[in-house]
Amino acid sequence: RTCKSVVLFNGDICKIGDWVLAVNHTAEQSPIVACVRELIQHKDSEADMCLHPDAILLECGIIGESVASYSMPAVRPHGGFLLYPIEQILCTANLQHHCQLHKCAASGTDFIYEERVKTSKTKLAIHHSGDPGDLILNTAQMHNAKHMQGLRIPIRQPDMNLAILEGAAREIRTRTNDTTSGA
Repeated sequence: RTCKSVVLFNGDICKIGDWVLAVNHTAEQSPIVACVRELIQHKDSEADMCLHPDAILLECGIIGESVASYSMPAVRPHGGFLLYPIEQILCTANLQHHCQLHKCAASGTDFIYEERVKTSKTKLAIHHSGDPGDLILNTAQMHNAKHMQGLRIPIRQPDMNLAILEGAAREIRTRTNDTTSGA
């Protein structure tokens, strides 16, 4: 049998299609980033009696280069599957489509629900274009930050001399433009 959702040990609700961080069994310290494809429950198992899945089928994600505009890692599903016990799922992860690159637009509408009742009110909805597997891992989320730390991209500290030089040059250009336009 399969389940629709499960409450992880940290309290996160995890559904099929959600992305999670799971314990990495290799020498690497960073957790595995993977998409939940199925929540498996053996009929009449001990887990079944407790209304928990016995295992989770995960599709592994490949962590890529940093997306410069966000300073967060790119992630793509790669088709490799792993079967994990629920105890080794650390938390859910927030991944977003790389809308900036694919120029996704707010071109659709969704109905607004109030108290689980569909209303006639609508709101703009993003219509994703391009590759749906081109995702960005939100490592800035505060929830589950202790598990995200190993996946964060260190922010490069600016060269202070260069920053001062560029700031001074910009200030001189601004003053020159103000003087020229005011004359």
